[in-house]
Amino acid sequence: MEGDTALRAVTPGDASAFRAHLEAQELALDTIGWRIKMAKCLFAAAVDFGHIVINPFEKVRAGSKSTNDRFVDVEPQIIDAIIEDVSCLEWKAIITLWRYGGLRAQEPLHLKWNDVDWANRRLTVQDVKRKRQRTIPLWPKVEEALSVLFASAEEGATRIITKYKPGQKLGTQFVRIIRQAGFEVWGKPIQNLRASCQNDLEKAGHRITAVCNWIGNSPTVASKHYLQVTDEDFEQALGASNRGQQSVRQSVQYRTERSRTGSLEDFTNSECTTIPDHAGGCVDPKTIEYPLKDSNLCF
Repeated sequence: MEGDTALRAVTPGDASAFRAHLEAQELALDTIGWRIKMAKCLFAAAVDFGHIVINPFEKVRAGSKSTNDRFVDVEPQIIDAIIEDVSCLEWKAIITLWRYGGLRAQEPLHLKWNDVDWANRRLTVQDVKRKRQRTIPLWPKVEEALSVLFASAEEGATRIITKYKPGQKLGTQFVRIIRQAGFEVWGKPIQNLRASCQNDLEKAGHRITAVCNWIGNSPTVASKHYLQVTDEDFEQALGASNRGQQSVRQSVQYRTERSRTGSLEDFTNSECTTIPDHAGGCVDPKTIEYPLKDSNLCF
């Protein structure tokens, strides 16, 4: 399509060709999906205003937005080192709430001290995305971070995080904190902390219903965007079998090395030592005479 193509001149074939053009540029699937969705919205509005009759992008697949290919399991030892390195108590609490509380990027900024139920060890989170509240356990590391911050809070303070106001972006500063601690920045730094938290809760054996309630998403969203197979899953799955199969692998490796380094005669003789005495030892198959049968009548 040319830059001055009229809306009514765009056909469904042109729309399909546009998606193929985006794919040929090797753009990320999220980028392709976003551009197709924007085109759908544009032409849908044109239909509503009567400029065109049909939406040529109606049947063009936008593709669902998925973050699976950018999931990073941020291990506790890494995030603990980052928390230890940062000097600001509020940032310590923010990062802890992301990684060990599963909060969204903006949710720590909405917390108030009366949201903390110290007696029952629970924390009420203002779910700004779904516009409702959810209650999560006051997990040990979250409780510790909030306790330290509470001890240093000004008397009469209501908000837990006072350094930033709700709506302020935290991503850029968090990237600086990661680099300052000596680590490389992983993809989607904040979201992957939340995803790692949900993975940990599932691996700990909590019911998916409870985990999704604490994190604030649905099982469908969790399985699509958050719950991932990690290296630890493979290690646990192979743990028992590794011990049982170790001797088998060693035996195969030994036989392979013998076949590579030893002579054919040595290898054959070594095999003969396993034949019982009554078997008569190794026999050259060329010297064996077989009785004449219907199956070997050819001379």
